[in-house]
Amino acid sequence: MTLILEISENLSIPKESSESAEEWHRRVLYSLVGCHMIAALYDFDDDIAEAENLEHEVSMQHILKCGNNLILNINEIDCKKIREIYTLTGYMLHKNNRLAYPKSTISTDSGISFIRGVPPWEKVNVSGLGMYYAHGNQSTLFSIEQMFGLEELDINDWFVRFSQKIRWETIDSFPTEKEYLNLTESPQNGYWQSNPPKSELILCRSKENTHKEYSILRSLNKIQKSDLSDWQVEKGEYRRIAIALRIANGISPILRVKQKINTMELITDYLLPPAEQNFFELYSWNIEGSPWHRIISVSLYPTFKRIFQKLGYRIIEENSEWKQ
Repeated sequence: MTLILEISENLSIPKESSESAEEWHRRVLYSLVGCHMIAALYDFDDDIAEAENLEHEVSMQHILKCGNNLILNINEIDCKKIREIYTLTGYMLHKNNRLAYPKSTISTDSGISFIRGVPPWEKVNVSGLGMYYAHGNQSTLFSIEQMFGLEELDINDWFVRFSQKIRWETIDSFPTEKEYLNLTESPQNGYWQSNPPKSELILCRSKENTHKEYSILRSLNKIQKSDLSDWQVEKGEYRRIAIALRIANGISPILRVKQKINTMELITDYLLPPAEQNFFELYSWNIEGSPWHRIISVSLYPTFKRIFQKLGYRIIEENSEWKQ
């Protein structure tokens, strides 16, 4: 317990009164593993081979074993998932078949400085895997959007610009063997449906699971189709289109927020577009491995609230237990 308390103080991860010791230990250890993975890269020379990169993952498993000896009943932490989040958000870079330490970058937003690539001996606060300074008085050259590749336009303005670039192809009828984005019902009734909804613009995808193909349909006096590119499908960028279409049909995605003392508990009913989802997962702890149910440090909430609002999410802030 003394070791965990010391680590939590160094990383600024205090225990919530409503949180069990095991849940708190898991959060602290998760953040510690991330910090060690980043620190291991800092000492790499340019001629270090990829094999040595694999050794640092093995060393992470050693840290976990030590942690499990100190803390009973803690779930295994997925080092590969941590590395994936770091590479997707610029905390780890690919260089000559190995992972490399990034250049130092700082962006201040809502009084918090979000940081990447600072020396590992720097005293930083940690939320999930992401690092920050609690008092954002540093001058910065980049916005949060620029630093992490987030969309700068709000969802409606983005969709207007996106729609102007669509190239349409006229087709005879609605395509077969497709499923259509649900634009009329809540997600609890399914994200996709068998029949096309009554809407001018529709998102559809192929039913087979091996290789999904996504298309936008326009149904006015004739039916037109525009296929999404491979990168939009593979990287999940179709989620941004899906959110915009649902909002255009009067159905906003929902973010439920429960405030505690040191943390905020966030539940979404739709995954964010990829860049925003990666940023969300970087600065949060998951609950039972869920990408929808996350915990962030309370001081970061103004930034995340702004991001969710730009994406058109309806935010429900609750100060009591979750309503069932």
